[in-house]
Amino acid sequence: IGTRELFGKPAMPTAAALLVLGGLAYATETQLAPWMDNLTLFTHAIQVAPTNPMGYEHLAFEMYRRNDAMAAVNLYKKAVALDPNDYRANFGLAVLLYRLQDWQGANIYCGQADRIAPDSNNVCYQFQTDALMHLGEWQAAELPIRRAIALWPQEPGQHLRLGRILAHEGKSTEAQRELLQELQIDPTSTAARGELQQLNDRQ
Repeated sequence: IGTRELFGKPAMPTAAALLVLGGLAYATETQLAPWMDNLTLFTHAIQVAPTNPMGYEHLAFEMYRRNDAMAAVNLYKKAVALDPNDYRANFGLAVLLYRLQDWQGANIYCGQADRIAPDSNNVCYQFQTDALMHLGEWQAAELPIRRAIALWPQEPGQHLRLGRILAHEGKSTEAQRELLQELQIDPTSTAARGELQQLNDRQ
């Protein structure tokens, strides 16, 4: 009868239960702290597993999303250093360097990504071709785009690139053929139509 109550329940058991719940809540908050956001999560991941490239890859992408491109580049390079045959690290670094217009770097890491997984996708073949053209290495640029065409013959943009290379090399007839092929794949390509017209005007 003289027992004190808390929230309508006997005080001692209720207080003990609240203490337990409070302890569990604190423990849960402590355990969940590294997962509050992606930046915190992936920073924690590389602290826990500093030799695993995956954490660096995810953190690199998060830094790129936060407009810190150079931090992203360095993190991708760390991932590649940890595992030079990691496709995702090489691909991510290649795409980022391409967007930063680091043509030499894009050429190198696109080449490595395509060596690791040659039939994964055509992005690095196209980017490596563009990078080599920017570097003035037109003949070398033929190889990656021809490989892409062999693997994905109906992909838009590829015959256009090859047509540009052939036109630059003075191979007008071959260039016209590639540009016509591009227009068959993508009839809306104003670039292919315009470059084909330029070639026809020269003849």
